Amino acid sequence: METVSSLPVSILFTMLALCLTLIMAWVVIKFLARIYSARDSNGEIKVRSTYALSTRLQLYIVNLRGTDYFLSVTSDRVDVIDKFPEPISHTESNVTASTAQPANDSTNHS
Repeated sequence: METVSSLPVSILFTMLALCLTLIMAWVVIKFLARIYSARDSNGEIKVRSTYALSTRLQLYIVNLRGTDYFLSVTSDRVDVIDKFPEPISHTESNVTASTAQPANDSTNHS
């Protein structure tokens, strides 16, 4: 009969251990989040603009250390389309389809 009386005590210790484990995990997660946010807070990489061409292809303008990069991003790869030594102004990056010029095609099939 001694094991019956120790069952509630065992359950209590198990619950206490579980609570302490969850609290310790929460503290570690908060600590790691603070470390990683401090690492990224220097602001070296900033996403300035995004545009989804399809569900698989997106375009980004990303600023890294004062240089803007025009990127093409898919689930498989990231390609640098162009690099701008000076940041693009907001009015330059919002080119509408009506004002955009088509690229010159060197393989003209006339």
